Amino acid sequence: MKDIAVIGAGGNSVDILETILDINHSMGKTVFRPIGFFDDNPALHGKEFSGFPVLGKLVDLKGYDGDLVFAIGSPNNHMRRHSIFESLEISKKRFPSIVHPSSYASRSAKLGDGVVVLQQVCIASSVELASFVMVLPQTVVSHGVKVGDFTLIAGGVSISGDCRVSNNCYIGTGSSLRGSVEVGSHSMVGMGSVVLSHVKKHSVVVGNPSRELRKNID
Repeated sequence: MKDIAVIGAGGNSVDILETILDINHSMGKTVFRPIGFFDDNPALHGKEFSGFPVLGKLVDLKGYDGDLVFAIGSPNNHMRRHSIFESLEISKKRFPSIVHPSSYASRSAKLGDGVVVLQQVCIASSVELASFVMVLPQTVVSHGVKVGDFTLIAGGVSISGDCRVSNNCYIGTGSSLRGSVEVGSHSMVGMGSVVLSHVKKHSVVVGNPSRELRKNID
């Protein structure tokens, strides 16, 4: 049994907490003991979020030595996930991969440090998810797909075989990627988009078929 805390107290954090509790339930024992959240929003400090205490700011993590989950990530801040993590000065090895028991991950798939896979996700053969990738519910990641560090894949996404999604990307809800498509770093695929051709880095693409809407500048 290991203590585990969640970094960030937002929407994804609730699902991650549920995933931790569901892992414990499916194993019939306490694998991870959630102790609460760390978040820089002062309005949350000293209060409970989803039934667990908000223990302090991110800087207060220096006084905590248990396991962690990095839950920060949204369409608005996905490009800053890496820099936020670097500012913590915490080893990646303290971030176990968290996979919901309702999800499937092939035995040949490779999951990096701090990967989070939520409910009813399918990760097919030879998939590689690099460190701190987050995959939201009911997404399919097909054979041979490679996803870079700190990328967020929203719910109901379909990524066809042998795609390459680089680091710090955001793949929006309900979008689809044709096989062997490449998505450049720091890019965003808008919700419901159908991506049939390569996406240049720092791009926002939308539509069916997708087209570049603007540059993705944080």
